[in-house]
Amino acid sequence: HQAAHAAWAVFAQHPEVSLHDFNGGVELRAEGINKGTALSRWLDERRLDSADLALFVGDDRTDEDAFAVLERRGGVGIKVGPGETCASGRVTDCSAVAELLARLLTLRGGEVRTVHG
Repeated sequence: HQAAHAAWAVFAQHPEVSLHDFNGGVELRAEGINKGTALSRWLDERRLDSADLALFVGDDRTDEDAFAVLERRGGVGIKVGPGETCASGRVTDCSAVAELLARLLTLRGGEVRTVHG
């Protein structure tokens, strides 16, 4: 982890860039941009109807901004693993994520609508 932080630190010297630690690594961000702002912009550009569900699954604190956006916009955030979160749901591990997605697919009758961005 320290090696990754040191390797990316040179980029974080720019005043509009910052480094953020997360489980297992570092995230390099442009100032004022995080997963929540990116998700919010993405949602604004899509035409989602009432049958669509915006779902975000994440496992560390860098995902909390996206969870907060979905909570405000009627979507669902799913935290993977332990730790404090503002996500509305939680699963224990990646296997549980796969089970959750399979159940959602079953509820939709096997139909998946993907929105690419």
